[in-house]
Amino acid sequence: MLTMVSRVTYLVCVFAVYLSRNCANADDCVPVEGCTGKPDGDYPMCYPDCLDGYYVACSGGFYNEMPCQEAYYLDGNGNEILARLIFDPEAGACVYESRSCPWF
Repeated sequence: MLTMVSRVTYLVCVFAVYLSRNCANADDCVPVEGCTGKPDGDYPMCYPDCLDGYYVACSGGFYNEMPCQEAYYLDGNGNEILARLIFDPEAGACVYESRSCPWF
């Protein structure tokens, strides 16, 4: 179930894809359906599922959902919000922001 933030982010990403193609495409992410045909490794979940702070470790065609660690973000009013980081395939780690899963 998408939260209000996820819905808004989804719409923003759709617009960003339209303008600049910055979101992960189907070749870069792993859908919930699995790792069939993907080489072993870590991959971002496809948008908007990546916003939940999980990534996929593919091994031998098997799908393993892995959590990113939690961290504090600041909202627009300077309030701290505890949420999971987002997996960045370029860094190979969980980070605050990633072009593969923009939340702006």
